[in-house]
Amino acid sequence: MMGPKSGDSLIQAYWSELDLDLDFARKIIPLGECWEFSRGKNNQITDSRRRLRLACQAFFYHFERICHYDSVKNRPWLGIEKWEALVFSQKAIPDRKYFQDRFKQCLQDVRSYALGLAMNSFLSVFSDPHTYLVPSRYFREVLIARNKRVNRFALSIRRNRNLNWVVSHLTNPRVIADLKPRIGDRVLTINHMPILDMNPKEVQELFFLNQPIKLALERDGRPFSVTLFPQSEPRSVSVQTKYSSIGVLRVEKFQEKTCLDVERALQGLKNRGISRLVLDLRDNPGGSFTEALCVMDHFLAPKKLMLFTLSLDGTQLSPYYSIHPQLYSGDLLILINDFSASAAEIVAGGLQALGRALVVGRGSFGKGTFQDGVEINAPRGKLLFFETKGYYLFADKKTPQLKGVVPNFELPCSYCDDFLKERDLFLFPIGIPSFMTLVSSTSQARESNPTKLNTVLSSRFRQEQCLGLTKSQTMEEEESDEGLNKALQHFACLGEQKEWGVAGQ
Repeated sequence: MMGPKSGDSLIQAYWSELDLDLDFARKIIPLGECWEFSRGKNNQITDSRRRLRLACQAFFYHFERICHYDSVKNRPWLGIEKWEALVFSQKAIPDRKYFQDRFKQCLQDVRSYALGLAMNSFLSVFSDPHTYLVPSRYFREVLIARNKRVNRFALSIRRNRNLNWVVSHLTNPRVIADLKPRIGDRVLTINHMPILDMNPKEVQELFFLNQPIKLALERDGRPFSVTLFPQSEPRSVSVQTKYSSIGVLRVEKFQEKTCLDVERALQGLKNRGISRLVLDLRDNPGGSFTEALCVMDHFLAPKKLMLFTLSLDGTQLSPYYSIHPQLYSGDLLILINDFSASAAEIVAGGLQALGRALVVGRGSFGKGTFQDGVEINAPRGKLLFFETKGYYLFADKKTPQLKGVVPNFELPCSYCDDFLKERDLFLFPIGIPSFMTLVSSTSQARESNPTKLNTVLSSRFRQEQCLGLTKSQTMEEEESDEGLNKALQHFACLGEQKEWGVAGQ
């Protein structure tokens, strides 16, 4: 027998000290109902039972994968559709005695870890991908600290359905390169290792370390090399000024003190005399709901309805209002992409729904739910149990859940449709039937085709006339970040705010 990969050893240690057993598992998931499938009961699968059966199969499959790793042969990552096909192909669910024997055969220091991850696999199918268990001590000692970290390289890479990694975002990274990296470049190797042979968690971890990264990239079939150097003082909030009057405010994630950092950045930009602002939320994974609301508040007059939360059962609708004096009332454009998620979607979609900002870029990730956690007792120690409790709704009562924030102006992207989003994580999207019908019927405007930004730029105005600069001057500095370049062109070429249909609130 073999244990799990060494990259999982840290989290495995925290799970193992809890000494989880089958009696505990029965308190969390309905194992008894799972075993009924093995005895031929419940085999008439209706829609209402399909979810349970798949969740049971996910539980047993992932326990086997962790506990008896050699029997699964390190399967490559499977997209949700292939994973579902795999689960369906394994029709037999083990009976109680067989599974109890397999549980005893599992190495003692792996058993609790395997059971914990198997329960999370069950919950991700039976409930939703954001309902899960985590050891309390691991959450306090590891996850909280990790959530405070910021990408040190001003460059992000993401993996798509085809397992390829591509550059998804960059903001003036420190590089030595044959060619400057661009969004959309395919990643071949990282530190001389084929990236497809690496654990995705290990790949992402490298971007938080204070040491150079060597990438082999490919663009239009041409390979080239890039060496990235970490920033000495990476920040979650950064600013720059473009064309003397346009401020660019970049927020990496919403974490502790993000709102205070944004407040200071806005004050600094105002002192520079900016007349327009680009809020860059691309690749922002979200974070603190409280910090996101506070950032929204900076752009709104007091007592303005910002958004609602709606309980999962649809019975409790809670409004949130702005409370502080408006810090910035000028023109506002927000940049998003496929990986702007959760709290970032709250800010972008919320200000868009209020008519306070134009949104430019790509449709966002589509996570419009919120979770809450309670601590529960394990055989030894404690676990945190996080469950989805409800939805975020914008002031117009539309939700970004599964749909994302649709930009007013869309930037073309030939490879972006291959990225996995929130809707791809669900086998059974959560939702109250009546509410999801409401969401579907009221979201038609959000799903309409956004205006192509290239068309706007070419049909309405000449770039040189708008900026008073030559084309080469406008493109030279931002050539590696086409999204920001297009947004700046568009912003610089727009007239007064009343001319583009977004009035300050």
